Amino acid sequence: DDGDPCTTEACAGGVCVSNEVPGCCTADTQCDDGDPCTADACEANQCQNVTTPECCEPQSVLASTFDSGTGGWTVAGSSDAQWQLSGNNSVSAPNSFWFGNADTGDFSCSQDQCAGSLASPPISFPINEKILLSFNLFVDVEGDPNWDTLELRIMSGPSGGKVLWDKTVLQPQDYGTWKTFKVDLSLFQGQTLTLRWFFD
Repeated sequence: DDGDPCTTEACAGGVCVSNEVPGCCTADTQCDDGDPCTADACEANQCQNVTTPECCEPQSVLASTFDSGTGGWTVAGSSDAQWQLSGNNSVSAPNSFWFGNADTGDFSCSQDQCAGSLASPPISFPINEKILLSFNLFVDVEGDPNWDTLELRIMSGPSGGKVLWDKTVLQPQDYGTWKTFKVDLSLFQGQTLTLRWFFD
């Protein structure tokens, strides 16, 4: 007996063997189901996830699919390659935003620097709420961190801002396919800010 209520013990061939009991718990923290609208507890070594009646369902402060247009997002930059709506590749047809040269279908441009930004409309974040940003991304850029900057910033003005996400978090298997990424924005409660994608 190892004293652990979440294992079964046996003597096999003169050796003690302990096997985990499926679904068994010893602490509330082991029962977190990731749902903000449940109360999670370990009772009698079994997880209990009880819906909290007063909990609200998640509300969107901005939802952009680009299926019917830009959704108020604005493009800035002067190179041949730019952010633009494209119907060539998307999570939900028909559109997504794509950075590239519409004439060549790649990132080529006649300028020394191919760069541009894509900015959201101003977003008013609620107070005393968990705020989560979720976005879908298809990445087909150089994996070398010294080439092809791709990052998402949160902005309070026209320049600077705080980097929320960049391509350095990507794993090799994340390239060349649609992936969903999530970023916690709860730090920005009560503020009205803009999200801005940068490619260089």
